[in-house]
Amino acid sequence: MRPIDKGADRGAFSKYQDAQKLLIEQLGEYCSYCERWLATSIAVEHKKPKQKHPEDEFLWHNFLLSCANCNSTKQGDEINLDEFIWPDADNTFRAFIYDEEGRVIPKQDFSDAKINQQIYATWQMLGLNRHEDVYSLPIRLVHPLFASGYMQKGEDDNPTGHRIARDKLVQLHSRRY
Repeated sequence: MRPIDKGADRGAFSKYQDAQKLLIEQLGEYCSYCERWLATSIAVEHKKPKQKHPEDEFLWHNFLLSCANCNSTKQGDEINLDEFIWPDADNTFRAFIYDEEGRVIPKQDFSDAKINQQIYATWQMLGLNRHEDVYSLPIRLVHPLFASGYMQKGEDDNPTGHRIARDKLVQLHSRRY
């Protein structure tokens, strides 16, 4: 899960679907959770479920982009945002490993047990654990961004094809943990 920068808070929208174009312009056509590129069927996703939090249904700070799989897996369950990690608030580069088979593996090597729990809870809530053999993998896999030298070289293009400016990358990596 790559950290994302939605830019300045754009306040309230009359319809949340109106935020989709602005989100795509800012984030690219990628699911904010599993990082799948989506030319179509990308949805405005609500971090806080709109059915349970109608006061946040139209607010920019509650929006992300999501594929149908992540959005439907998350569903409308009541959640406490502080129990999970979020790509628009946390250094999610450090939270998951993506392998060449498309599996997403939570990193559980942080000294802070709370962070480990947040990562694992996010992995389960979004269904990032749905690849059938994900539990049989060794946890010492190298994250593709580091293996490719992207982080060391400071290049502007990352392997997902989305552009992140160097100064934004430094800012994103200085988040909560």
